[in-house]
Amino acid sequence: MGVLVVGVLLVSALLDHFGAGYAGAALYAAAGASWVVWCRGRRPAAALQVGILVLTVSESVLAPAPIRTLAPLLVVGAIILAMILDRELPVWNTTLALMVAIWALVSVTTVLNADLVSSLKAVGVGAMWLAAAVGAQAVRSKVEWRELWATIMVLASVASAIAILESLLQVAVVRTLVAADATGEYVVRGNTILGDWTNRAQATFGHPIPLAVFLAVALVLAFTVRSVVWPARAALVVTFGLGILLTGSRSAFVAVGVGLLVFAVSRLVMGGSSDRRARELWIPIGVAGVALLAATAYFVRAAVTSDFSLLHRGSMVSAVWNVLVDQGTWHTLFGGGYTAVADGFASGAFGPTDAPVIDNGLASSLMMLGVAGTACLVIVLAIGVARGTDSMRAVILTILASFAFFDVLGWHAVSFMLFGAVGLANANAIVRRRGDENQPSSPPAADPINFAPPPSSP
Repeated sequence: MGVLVVGVLLVSALLDHFGAGYAGAALYAAAGASWVVWCRGRRPAAALQVGILVLTVSESVLAPAPIRTLAPLLVVGAIILAMILDRELPVWNTTLALMVAIWALVSVTTVLNADLVSSLKAVGVGAMWLAAAVGAQAVRSKVEWRELWATIMVLASVASAIAILESLLQVAVVRTLVAADATGEYVVRGNTILGDWTNRAQATFGHPIPLAVFLAVALVLAFTVRSVVWPARAALVVTFGLGILLTGSRSAFVAVGVGLLVFAVSRLVMGGSSDRRARELWIPIGVAGVALLAATAYFVRAAVTSDFSLLHRGSMVSAVWNVLVDQGTWHTLFGGGYTAVADGFASGAFGPTDAPVIDNGLASSLMMLGVAGTACLVIVLAIGVARGTDSMRAVILTILASFAFFDVLGWHAVSFMLFGAVGLANANAIVRRRGDENQPSSPPAADPINFAPPPSSP
């Protein structure tokens, strides 16, 4: 698959360079469809792999210009193709019903409040969220789950290598041909952790924060996936940790701490406590403790020094509710659609600001989906946490913790991972339920008084 990915990236980049961007996008679609068709017996998992691959480069100069707009539709098409070829019908449940409601809500409100292009984009993005949950729910093999986790860790390793080249080594060619955003521009931002001697890395994600969240998920997986042996686990942890440092995202380490803490608690509570289990978890618990203590120290320092990042997020959160109330009951309940945040800044509703982003996933979700849509989102995530394995819970809570500092629904790669993890949690529940149904009935209990076998017949 690696050769296919590299070939598609190179050829499509050349096509885009010569003005044939749509031909490059068609090449993406053809390659993705070919991979899905080839992976007989595990096509939904293959479609999810295609989705995460496309979305991790869609904001980069590597991708043809049309991919930035068409990426959600390509992902939806790959998942639909996989479901049709495997004759897999969705198992409808509360999660999928709520996801349909979220899709309908973001589509209708955007149509009512924005232009045609924005409306079509909203329909495509909402469909991608739904497709992620539907496709992942059809992946019911633990082997395929591990393959999906491995795909994320491999991509995170590549992204960390790019981050080292663009930020630590400051290789100009990498900045220009790989790490620049979709417009071809590479923005040098001072690193808020390591200092201004290096800049914040963004790899192929178009901005440092989505890269940091992606690496945070990969770091949590490196700790929690059992199939990763310890020498490789240590190397991955160091690689992903360095990548997060190079993004300059302090809050990403908080997300890692939350994810590892959730994993440890889930293992102890759901798996039963034992001395051996406690020994297995001391490293994740220790890392989580260090991350959360560091986060506490950071927030105390930020409050004392009036840190811009903290003050900006606090002011945006307080402004969002006022904006919703001022716009009336409809917007409070159902939001303003996919473009609500951008429209709010364009109209000056949030007041003067140097950073035209909210940087808080809950607040931006309220602007986009309103109270009703955000409530649906919270229920979907809660169901995912309840139904998932320990690793799935850790992934969901790592991204959920990122809501505190990041507009999660505005970045396709991260939102796709979030709803995909929820879909995998539903798949886990389906597997467990069908396993219980297929278990043979228990034999009758032994006589509590006389344990001797009955006399044999003559």
